Amino acid sequence: MRTFLPPEFWWMFGESLAVTMVLILVTVAVADALYLGCVRRRRLHVARRPQPPARPRRTPVGAGRRLG
Repeated sequence: MRTFLPPEFWWMFGESLAVTMVLILVTVAVADALYLGCVRRRRLHVARRPQPPARPRRTPVGAGRRLG
């Protein structure tokens, strides 16, 4: 017994495939835009944070003296 799928099935399959692809594309584009916005905000926040002054390097006591 041979079964076949009618043309209406293929029409509906094509429509649902196209709609699904568009929805996935839009979802990925929105997620990408939100992620990049978060990364840019984080970089600006880190760049604006004041850096603490560098501590002067100290030599230990007696570093230049020889014992003996």
